[in-house]
Amino acid sequence: MHKLATIALAGFAFAAMATAQSLNLGPTPGNNGNVGGGIYFNLTVNQTLTINSIAYQCKNDGAAGPYNSSFNMFVGPSTYIGNVATNPGPWVQVASTTPVSITGGTGVAGSGATQLVTGVLNPAGLNTGTITFLPGTYGIALQAVNHQWRYQNFTALQTFSNANMSVVAGGASNAFLTAPTFSPRVICGTINYTLGGT
Repeated sequence: MHKLATIALAGFAFAAMATAQSLNLGPTPGNNGNVGGGIYFNLTVNQTLTINSIAYQCKNDGAAGPYNSSFNMFVGPSTYIGNVATNPGPWVQVASTTPVSITGGTGVAGSGATQLVTGVLNPAGLNTGTITFLPGTYGIALQAVNHQWRYQNFTALQTFSNANMSVVAGGASNAFLTAPTFSPRVICGTINYTLGGT
């Protein structure tokens, strides 16, 4: 009986691991914005899925660290392009992440160390459930809290995709949802998700 229970539990663990998926975004960061800034991209979902967390590269140059790094996720129209500074009205907050402690710098620009943080998504704003997306295309806006986004500059928008989703990245601004926006700017990190959702 003990063997059967062990096999059943191992099978359950394997099934749980098999449903976890991820999409890697961007290479090593080469640039960053201001504390509290925004980063933007378009998300196309091919089948219903739930985003559980986003790993992201960040830092804080401030001298009074440590800081509790997190971000707020907003969903907007089918593209962020043209809807960041000129039309901020349609953005709706759907999630925020559990804060994670990061070190600071010395108060001098460039003094903070780049750190990889995993932001676990929790419902926020009008959303009281999981961070689930039905098939379709969405503009995504991420607002930094107590950190500077680390991202990579390119000469053209970059597409990252797998069978379940694709991301076209992207843009950034030093103040969330305001001009000027800089593009292309590609968030460096990983979207972690599971298929299905409520």
